[in-house]
Amino acid sequence: MSKFRPSKLKVSNFNTPQEMYDDYKNRKIEGIHDYQSKMIQFLEKIRK
Repeated sequence: MSKFRPSKLKVSNFNTPQEMYDDYKNRKIEGIHDYQSKMIQFLEKIRK
């Protein structure tokens, strides 16, 4: 099993398409490189 686990889906209840657009516009999509960057930063903190 890999260490990369996608985040859980957020519950989204929208009343209008505009609310949905505004919500999704502000979300950040994280991928494997974001995970690797966080791990590298964490390991650098441990070594200091």
